[in-house]
Amino acid sequence: KALHVFPIRRATWWQQWNRDASQGQRVFRGENPPAGATINYFLAQAPEGPIKIRISDAEGDPVAEVTDREPSAGVNRAVWNLRHEGPTPSRRQQDGGGFFRRFASLGAPALPGTYTATVTVEDHESSSTFELRWDPRVALSAQQRRAQHDTAQQLVAAVSQANELVDRVADLTDQLETLQGDVADAEVEDLEQVTEQIGTTLQELEDLEDQLQRPPNGMGYRDYPRLREQVQSLMRGVMGTQAEPTEGQLQVMAELDVDARRLSTQLQTIIDTTIRQLNDMLGSLPAIVVPTGSETESSAS
Repeated sequence: KALHVFPIRRATWWQQWNRDASQGQRVFRGENPPAGATINYFLAQAPEGPIKIRISDAEGDPVAEVTDREPSAGVNRAVWNLRHEGPTPSRRQQDGGGFFRRFASLGAPALPGTYTATVTVEDHESSSTFELRWDPRVALSAQQRRAQHDTAQQLVAAVSQANELVDRVADLTDQLETLQGDVADAEVEDLEQVTEQIGTTLQELEDLEDQLQRPPNGMGYRDYPRLREQVQSLMRGVMGTQAEPTEGQLQVMAELDVDARRLSTQLQTIIDTTIRQLNDMLGSLPAIVVPTGSETESSAS
């Protein structure tokens, strides 16, 4: 065959933990099998570039996508980490990675059930179904599993929204800094007022960014966490163990949702007032274009 997906063994999301202290040489360390669902498939010919493996649930709804970046002719192996897609990263996270790639990019654990892995290469498609279970040593009801899954999904969405806010603030700041460098050489009426308005707008955005994320060039974790770090930390806490969310976690999630709405409203207020006033003052200079977001218009003209 040109393409064939072999039967997939039952996958288990194992609950893992670390020892409290180093045991030195008394601990034997071997190589564990890959954590997740192992997908073995055969290709008669190597494709051009990476291929995508689609993971869907029993209803056929998409759950995740696995990328095999270097498939070759013969038998290939890819591993799904048993999670939904993670949060959408901000531009800085996409460029740098670091902490986000290690922790904050993880999606919510998929619920136990039947799943299908589908490999598509050009006009060929092959798939195999398999079972996913949670750690059988952990006693959880279906309702408790669902509570953790749904809460984790909400927090993944909250991290994506925080990243979107960070990107929109960064985009506006970049435009204003460019404008600040160009305006002195342009023929603009009331140049002093325009320059002052640019400075005012930049300061308002800086104050907003300081509530959204730690300073990009600051002291890292030594800086107190802002909204995005708090949501990321809560997401990791909820997803880090096989248990339903605690009352405290749910309370913090509600409080952070209020903070996120407040900061989104604050950005919209800057767009509707300070940036709109600045655009009215710019004359023939290009206006500040507002990046499209879930709650803003595409421009402040």
